[in-house]
Amino acid sequence: MVYYDYAASSYNATTGLRNTTDIDYTSPLNVGWICPSITPLSGNNAGWRMYEVDAVTFSVVNAQTYYANVSESNTWTTPEWRFEYDSRAVYDPASQWGKNNPLNATFWHGVTNNMLNNASLVSYYNFLETKVRFRKKNILI
Repeated sequence: MVYYDYAASSYNATTGLRNTTDIDYTSPLNVGWICPSITPLSGNNAGWRMYEVDAVTFSVVNAQTYYANVSESNTWTTPEWRFEYDSRAVYDPASQWGKNNPLNATFWHGVTNNMLNNASLVSYYNFLETKVRFRKKNILI
């Protein structure tokens, strides 16, 4: 989730009120990571995410997501976690963002801008987001 600043025109000096729907979509401020659930809703796989954090700045520099195919859970004694994706590999495949740069609001703003012109990126994002239950090698079946 990318958070943006209010537009300069959103504040009315006469009333002292701000139009909170007037957003400056060119000024990303922060990002809120939305994680998969280990106890998902029915029809979805369980998931968790590992964050790589810069020890000096505490910024997230990468994240890898893992899932467990709950349709196979009757065969487990413990969940079988499988690598699903690496955030940098999926959302910056050409490595245009510096490898040590944080995955901050500016990065995710760029990803959403890329989605405006790339329907397949949107489809892949939706695929990864839902953790659809029936997967084989990261392909819906």
